[in-house]
Amino acid sequence: MLSIWKQLRLLLWKSFVIKKKEKIWVLVEISIPVLLFALLVLIRTRNFDVLSSTCHYDAKAFPSGGLLPFMHSYLCSFSNNCQESPTTDDDTTEINRVSKQESIVIELIRWLMAFFEVIGRDPAWSKTTFYLLAESIHELALLDENRPQSFPISSFFESQDQMVEVLMSDFDYDHTMALKFRNISLTPSFFVNAFNEA
Repeated sequence: MLSIWKQLRLLLWKSFVIKKKEKIWVLVEISIPVLLFALLVLIRTRNFDVLSSTCHYDAKAFPSGGLLPFMHSYLCSFSNNCQESPTTDDDTTEINRVSKQESIVIELIRWLMAFFEVIGRDPAWSKTTFYLLAESIHELALLDENRPQSFPISSFFESQDQMVEVLMSDFDYDHTMALKFRNISLTPSFFVNAFNEA
């Protein structure tokens, strides 16, 4: 059996022979630690202290706060600039508060989330509402010079009897008042005036 020193000498000789064949890797193995050590010495000997006044950074929401607040807080303050005063109300534990500086995309996403929340609460009502809206748009699209430029209110119902029933049950009109709506028509100018007054 070989002695420990002879085994060590043979292993070192084997390592030397292998390294002699791979000169580039030997250079990399030596240069990387030297460069890292030189960088560490450079950082330790230089003075990187920068004196600045009190600095406030934008608060960022965690993913547990919801996807929209998380993405909004990171994308809108990605550069992480130093501010002279708090900008995100983190003192009041209110992160991602709606402000006047919101981007159009964030406002659209907030509106869509609220819109889909309403649709999700009552899908049957939403379906009926969209169907009636589509019917109204279809009626407006079919306007031409040969058709009368008015819409009888009863055209929005399946029949005049149904219109009378709805006016009596939902709006508390008496039967005589509800019957008067059979002859009432709406013109496009009515919708324009209603929009301008709103």
